[in-house]
Amino acid sequence: MRYILFVFMLLFSASSYSANVNFSWADTVNGSNTSYNLYCDGTQIATGIIGLTYTHDFQMGISYSCYVTATLDGLESDPSNIVAVRLPNAPENLNRRRGG
Repeated sequence: MRYILFVFMLLFSASSYSANVNFSWADTVNGSNTSYNLYCDGTQIATGIIGLTYTHDFQMGISYSCYVTATLDGLESDPSNIVAVRLPNAPENLNRRRGG
């Protein structure tokens, strides 16, 4: 199984100091009945993803290493390339408004 993981568009959420990260990937081998799993820092954070995109909310100020696997007929593929997700700290003006 061959596929490539692409990442990212960050959308900041000021109320929770988190960021939405949009993952997308291309799968040039598997058919339409393939599902995908997303792992970050070795932990599965999403399973059974249908389609080639997924959005996950991450805490700001932390870096993550993420990859995708494909699942077809109960068999899971090797991991995709690993993508570094580096989220900046919350902007200073958000910290001042919240009393931080």
